[in-house]
Amino acid sequence: MKTNKVFTATLIAALAFTACSNDEEINNSREEVKIVATIGAPTDSKLKATFENDGSGEFEVGDRFSLLYFSPSLLAGGLMTYEVGGGTPLYWDLIAPDGNPIDFTAWYPVYEESGTAQYKVADAATEAAKDLLMATKLPSVSKLQSVNLDFGHVMHKLVITLATNYYSTADLDNATITLKNLKSDASVNFRDGTVDDAAASGTDLYLPETGAWTEFIVAPQTLTAGANMIEILIGGKTFMYKVPASITKLESGKILKLNLDIRRDAVVLAYGAIAAWGFQDEIDEEIDFYEEIPEPQ
Repeated sequence: MKTNKVFTATLIAALAFTACSNDEEINNSREEVKIVATIGAPTDSKLKATFENDGSGEFEVGDRFSLLYFSPSLLAGGLMTYEVGGGTPLYWDLIAPDGNPIDFTAWYPVYEESGTAQYKVADAATEAAKDLLMATKLPSVSKLQSVNLDFGHVMHKLVITLATNYYSTADLDNATITLKNLKSDASVNFRDGTVDDAAASGTDLYLPETGAWTEFIVAPQTLTAGANMIEILIGGKTFMYKVPASITKLESGKILKLNLDIRRDAVVLAYGAIAAWGFQDEIDEEIDFYEEIPEPQ
């Protein structure tokens, strides 16, 4: 299975020396940290926030991301908003005044946090904010060296597809998929670009999706076997999918694909795989869906 390409942000520092006198005095020009952000082979036609099926894409001029830098020797650093193709220059003499190596981390979109925080996914301000992209910590970059930051998806993508020989195509197109009991906030460490799935929290609701193919960006989290997970309303009937023992968590940077075959009174998991963005495992089993029976009035 094809794995995803990830965002690559390359920071290139250029130092210019000029001869200023007969005794070869050096002109102390400031060394600027220049940032070039790409994903795979750049193209002129790709739009920002547009991704290929494997999750790859690219930044364009005007995109902004958060850049965190830290000097272990000085125990000091800073958080800045970097704009691709513009903005305020960043200079090595400001971030590494003693000339010692610097640690870098970055994330997109811009988010004013530099420690560990609960990042809202279900109730994110924008659709783009749900799909947090982060570069894992790049330690000990020497002054004037290239700094390569690889951005990748750190949330989880849950894909649900429906097929049936019982319900009509119109029923499939109008089927409503609702996530149940999934945590809404991801626990993100912005210092090193990682997510702790065991520390997810929050009860904000994920908005329902309609159709035979639905995708949800959700917080990475652990799951409880037997708990209600997905509600499917189709043709006037409601089915509840319960977490099987074979799925213990929704992993950071991974896709869980559930291809479901809807029958009259049950749904068969025709095929399930966790794939690129990154590959985790493959699931091949039958899982019953149970119709919810209303309580007697």
